Amino acid sequence: MDILILEYEEILKQGFCTEEELVARICALYHSIVHEIDPGVYSVEDQMAWSPEPPAVSDWIERFREAPPALAFLASASSALPFSNDTSHAASMEHPRAPFELAATRASEPVADRGSAAPWLSHLLGFMNLEMDGAGESKPGCGHIDLAYVSTKHQRKGISQRLYSHLEKQARERGLLSLTVDASHLARPFFEKQGFQFRTENQVPRNGRWITNFTLEKVF
Repeated sequence: MDILILEYEEILKQGFCTEEELVARICALYHSIVHEIDPGVYSVEDQMAWSPEPPAVSDWIERFREAPPALAFLASASSALPFSNDTSHAASMEHPRAPFELAATRASEPVADRGSAAPWLSHLLGFMNLEMDGAGESKPGCGHIDLAYVSTKHQRKGISQRLYSHLEKQARERGLLSLTVDASHLARPFFEKQGFQFRTENQVPRNGRWITNFTLEKVF
């Protein structure tokens, strides 16, 4: 099996699905990941406050137009891949529970044939996006990792590492001097392994509750 790291904009450019369909799948994955967190780390009440329902697709379309994500997909090694910018082999990967049905690449295609041109799109495993210099509240020369999520069933498989390496390469190519991230209890150890240093502990208001995260920074 192959793990594909693909660009949001390239997927849309190739016409494999509409932006609304792709973002709806990302929103659904995000919501499911939040609600599969160990309640010993973030309680069920925290999870409900964090994501009471999948985010509004229209809101996240705007978010991703400002900071397009890199996306990780599971694909069969035998699939005919129309493009790929970063592939590697991974063993014994499970399929996610809620596969994404790809829209037809041609309006005339029967619904039953949807996804045949790009079956890897049916298996979104994770995503990570980067606000470049000048986005959000980033200081000059600093990028900010906005979202970083990987399917609960596919964690500890190197997917987060692949996504992060892809974004750090982009950051360095853009000449950024540092990256920040507001990491959860769960994500903090991963980013610290990438060389991020603790800056502050935060209490973030979410739907009547306070959710703890940590601002980390990596200086190049």
